[in-house]
Amino acid sequence: MSAAVAVLHGFGAKPLGKVYTDNCSSRINAALDAAKISEGFLYRILCGNQLIPGSAGCRATLAGMTPIPRGSRHLPSGLEQFEPIVGPW
Repeated sequence: MSAAVAVLHGFGAKPLGKVYTDNCSSRINAALDAAKISEGFLYRILCGNQLIPGSAGCRATLAGMTPIPRGSRHLPSGLEQFEPIVGPW
């Protein structure tokens, strides 16, 4: 996973480029490549080209990742261990 993080850090504060060459999906797909998350035959059929918005999420889901929808207030079932502990200090 550190390879994926290194790829993402490599983008730094560089703004996204043209939507057809450098978008959020292409950047996340680059991180998935670095983490050796498969881009197999099924992925190509179901998710499309790596530049298509949404293809990274499709690829991650096919690899068994649990999607967390934007704006979620709670983590999906099974990920509760990552909820922050809020308490009196």
